[in-house]
Amino acid sequence: MKFSLAKGPYLRSKRSTTGIMIELFAVLSVVWITSIVAYSIRFNFTVGLRGLLVGLVSLVTTIAIDVIMALVYKERTFKGICKFVLNSYSYVTALIFALCLPIGVNLYVVVIGAIVATLLGKYAFGGFGYNIFNPAIIGRIFVGLSFPNMMNYGIVSNSTGSTYDFVTGSTVTGSVDWSNGLIPNGYDLKQLLFGNYNGAMGETFTILLVVAAIYLIIRGIVNYRLIGSYLLTITGIGFFLGLFYKVNNPFMYTLVHLITGGLMFGAVFMITDPVTSPKSMNGKIIFGICAAGLTMLIRVKSSYPEGVMFSIALMNMFNPLIDSCIKGNTFSKQGVRWAIIAAFFVGVIGINVGFNALYPLKTSDDSKENANEWLKDYTITKKSENVYEVESKAFHGNLTMEVTLDTTNNKVTKVEVTSVNEHENNYNGIEALQYYNIYIGDNLNLSFSEFDNFKCSNRQCIKVTTNDTSFDIEAGSTWTSSAIIGNIKAVIETYKGGAN
Repeated sequence: MKFSLAKGPYLRSKRSTTGIMIELFAVLSVVWITSIVAYSIRFNFTVGLRGLLVGLVSLVTTIAIDVIMALVYKERTFKGICKFVLNSYSYVTALIFALCLPIGVNLYVVVIGAIVATLLGKYAFGGFGYNIFNPAIIGRIFVGLSFPNMMNYGIVSNSTGSTYDFVTGSTVTGSVDWSNGLIPNGYDLKQLLFGNYNGAMGETFTILLVVAAIYLIIRGIVNYRLIGSYLLTITGIGFFLGLFYKVNNPFMYTLVHLITGGLMFGAVFMITDPVTSPKSMNGKIIFGICAAGLTMLIRVKSSYPEGVMFSIALMNMFNPLIDSCIKGNTFSKQGVRWAIIAAFFVGVIGINVGFNALYPLKTSDDSKENANEWLKDYTITKKSENVYEVESKAFHGNLTMEVTLDTTNNKVTKVEVTSVNEHENNYNGIEALQYYNIYIGDNLNLSFSEFDNFKCSNRQCIKVTTNDTSFDIEAGSTWTSSAIIGNIKAVIETYKGGAN
């Protein structure tokens, strides 16, 4: 009988997979708790408590799914079920998924997303170790596409000023004009580094995420090649895009890419998933380079402002292909190996810059030409010196209002709804919706500048800065609120001569 001996090494790690995943869960918990504390300090304890609920709901849901699956796999003892839950590691998926969500997300969306992440993202493929995609990413993409109006990134004080409401709003990446790379109005570098802005719970505190990455790399929980190749490629693409668009400071342009949105969170906790990333060391580098290229392509060129999760999910599909191509004598040669990796690095930079050269972004000057095109959706009549009548389409019918301006102090002092056919049943009681009294009524004190925080297009208005306002687009009544705010903003811009 002939025996063949495979090449070493034969050393077995003293650390178990369960121990590694529990330590990863602990690091995620630190990010979670820090987020809760930060929101509690920045707003109040009630807002922070919402962050606790989002995480707990996600955890309870995924653990419940694990218990059900344990019963499906004929685990009948309490000890057996507990061991199944512990070794399924869905609690890690649950926390990653929760930290990808804004703190104001509707809780039933968290439940649905956690179910999709656990069942469709993991168990549909056979459970832990067999899943093709990162389960948390599948859950987050699903709820992002299915419930975009339930994300509620905005947090604003209500009319009393003592409590806060969760409302729809734009993210930082959605507000950046990548043709100039400037930090959006209402933000500064310190806010972006220390997480003092609205976004997903786990993605905003960049400094904490960097510390977490260093710890996880030192402990051997994540592979530095994945994080390093991903961030280095983002840096290269960002720098050359900055040069291409002739921004004032290409280094700052690159930094804005690195510290905004979910890029750093994805680099630390998503792309490093050991199941859905390549097993070979060189494959990890190529995986990170390609994921970075897709991230920047989606972020800069698509209508979707954040490309991290989509890019990682797309690369998850190519994970087996990368590993199979890496095997063999080609990659055993040091020079050839680094030449191929360098070719990938240069290639993705070239693709990003080349695509932007073929389809360049509109510069700020170009966009100014059509900045007031949105006004065509509003019919405005000047009734007296300071009183304007404005009409626009609301949800089902037209909304007509009279707006009185104090042109001396640049304020809106009175808003009256004169005609509304807002609902299919011709319901005419818009005044009965109590939260509209913050921008409808007599003796108002709404500054013109507050309306600069909103961008209107296609009869919809969204908040594009984090500046405090006395009102916001109300969740669940987007069309009605947008019609009212759009009407007032249209009157103000018309008074100012259409200047934006």
